[in-house]
Amino acid sequence: MYRKILVPLNGSKLGESVLPYVRCLAEALKVPVHLLSVKEQEKMDGPSESLRGLDYLNNVASSFLGSLTVRCLVEIGKPEEVIVNIAAQDSGTLIIMATRNRSGIQRWLSESVAHTVLYAARNPLLLVRATRERRPSDSVELKTIMALLDGSPIAEKVLPQVLEIGKALKSEVVLVRTYSLPRGSHAFAKRLYVPYTDQLAENAKEEARNYIRGKVRELQAEGIDKASCVLVERDSGAEIIDLSRKTSGNMLAVYMHRSSTMVRLAVGSITERVVRHWADPVLIVRSAAFAWCLPLLSLCDVGGTWFSL
Repeated sequence: MYRKILVPLNGSKLGESVLPYVRCLAEALKVPVHLLSVKEQEKMDGPSESLRGLDYLNNVASSFLGSLTVRCLVEIGKPEEVIVNIAAQDSGTLIIMATRNRSGIQRWLSESVAHTVLYAARNPLLLVRATRERRPSDSVELKTIMALLDGSPIAEKVLPQVLEIGKALKSEVVLVRTYSLPRGSHAFAKRLYVPYTDQLAENAKEEARNYIRGKVRELQAEGIDKASCVLVERDSGAEIIDLSRKTSGNMLAVYMHRSSTMVRLAVGSITERVVRHWADPVLIVRSAAFAWCLPLLSLCDVGGTWFSL
């Protein structure tokens, strides 16, 4: 599935805080790394600008193990378009980008380059919060991968990539199944007969439990030794956040799709609440339908740095 990792860098130390995760995944997946620097024509001082960019990338490449293949690319153009177009040449490309350490998914999706890449690229995208505490030379582990599911086939599309990364890293995989009662049924039952409401709730929970246990068995059959599941009511993300805080080396995996006229995360509002407080990397797998919006997003002139969302 994964054939290479594309890493856009803007020359900043904060942007380089993504590198420990790049090395971790590249070594486990045994795929080459492509380091990318994009120079905007109107901001270039001259031809030497590209040479300086290449020198910078070569210096970064020297921090990788000799067993890894690292290629350095310097391109001229709009960063978001170049990233999306290069990644689109191979569906097996995983994009890894650093983001500012801000809270709230809306802030994640409000600024320039990463905003456009998130919505326009067809490729999976791993977002890593930039932090001054994490040095480019540090080592990291992804011990646990938590995947959010709501019982729909759409949300399940994240599982093949969770499976590949989980097997390569020998990570524990925790499937988080969100569930809730249909609002109309819940309100109707509550007015008529409270015990019946309790029965509906128990039935919904049992259905969700059977579903997620079945998915755990599928992962185990595919080679994930450590697989478990958690049930969470749709309107509360606190339990997921608490789970992540009890352990280190977590990654959250979600599927993004286009629904009606809105682009949204498959499991809905719970994802926003979780991501708002999630300090670890987030893997976003998306539908190929996102390519339609690149021309529109490219028309938006919004400020921001490469590693920010």
